[in-house]
Amino acid sequence: MKRFKITVAGAGYVGLVAGVCFAKKGHEATLLSGEAERLLP
Repeated sequence: MKRFKITVAGAGYVGLVAGVCFAKKGHEATLLSGEAERLLP
């Protein structure tokens, strides 16, 4: 499978789940968000 570098703009309910799904499939996913609190544990 070819791996892609994917950028998801907006890490809300949809973008965060999409980014995680891409990463689990082996792609390099980068999430961009104006609210850093959503991306930090």
